Amino acid sequence: MKHDTKFLDGIRLCLALWVALGHFYKYIGGASFAQLPYFMRPFMDATPAVDGFMVITGFLMMYHYTLREDKELPTAASTINKFYLRRFFRLFPLYSLAILANYLLFSVNNGFLYDSYQHLSGHAPRFDTTYDPGKYPDFWDVFLHLTFLHGFVPGRNVSLLGPAWSLSLEMQFYILFPLLFLFFTKRPQLRVPLTILVSVGLYVLADKLFGNWARPGRLVDFGAPSLIIHKFLYFIVGMLLSQVLLKRLNPYYLLFILVLSVRVIPPISFAVTMLITVFMFTHELKERVPAWIYNAIEACKKIFSGKVGKFGADISYSLYLLHMLLLPAILHYTIALGFDKVTTVVIALILFVAINFVLGYVLYRTLEKPFILMGKRLLEKKYPTELVPSIRTSHLAEQ
Repeated sequence: MKHDTKFLDGIRLCLALWVALGHFYKYIGGASFAQLPYFMRPFMDATPAVDGFMVITGFLMMYHYTLREDKELPTAASTINKFYLRRFFRLFPLYSLAILANYLLFSVNNGFLYDSYQHLSGHAPRFDTTYDPGKYPDFWDVFLHLTFLHGFVPGRNVSLLGPAWSLSLEMQFYILFPLLFLFFTKRPQLRVPLTILVSVGLYVLADKLFGNWARPGRLVDFGAPSLIIHKFLYFIVGMLLSQVLLKRLNPYYLLFILVLSVRVIPPISFAVTMLITVFMFTHELKERVPAWIYNAIEACKKIFSGKVGKFGADISYSLYLLHMLLLPAILHYTIALGFDKVTTVVIALILFVAINFVLGYVLYRTLEKPFILMGKRLLEKKYPTELVPSIRTSHLAEQ
């Protein structure tokens, strides 16, 4: 049974825009350029937006894998191969373009950002991640990024393209996912609570041993939380959302992980997780909350699910990956217009959003969508429907 999950497209757009605007604020000087109102400051940290992406990824992978299980046996090698090929054709073409383009433009962008930051903030910058002056990327950075291994190497995980650290982390999840699916769906009464406890424990342990953006690790300092154990909790929340929505699991499992999560994850990340959860189960609230609250939630979902959602589905991946490739030049050439600092930043912000939106849509139509269709045709040719074992025929064979 399918459910209406179109609102996730609009949320993905908002999360990607959140990340982009957070980086925009950082590279114009942050608080050195302008102090934001107190209530806005937490939203200049992109971490909760990335955490929201992890929840959505866990949900979508589990949701679609479950819906296909009548046609694609989860234990079949062909099913696992198809899963990996779909991920490759969906993610790698644009990702590889972003990595190679940023490597070729790194020196130019580095100079642009330093000059822009100093002009707008009034002092020299100090970047500890991608544009650290002592860490110019080399061949190994390119190799590690193109193979998604950069997440395992401290320093190199953010050396080439800032947002790319999370792509390594997501790829780690994809590698594990087919096994996680089987683990989840067999004897869930025992395994799901165990997985919940392990994911919470790993979250706490990872930050202490391997560090995160805010503090160094005691064992190894990765800087960026680029290991799967850093974000495993969010993926599991998404997987549980899927199984509860499809009525494969008791809702108490989801409640259990949310109660544990509120004690360990940042408040804004928890708020994003709860927003996704509430939107997912709005139908359950109709008889439990005042009508005006239910109608307000439904109205928000419609906004995210409509044309905004469709547009978000098309451009969110490009916006997330490429905004740091475009930002240095946009700032540099806007400053060259000679306006005062405030006018310069306003113009740069408008151009930043507009160019990212237009380029994102163009790249979706000319690069992402053609490769998705190419992957689909390849899968149909390599794994014809009539040759893919289904659960039903498998059960008949066993009898």
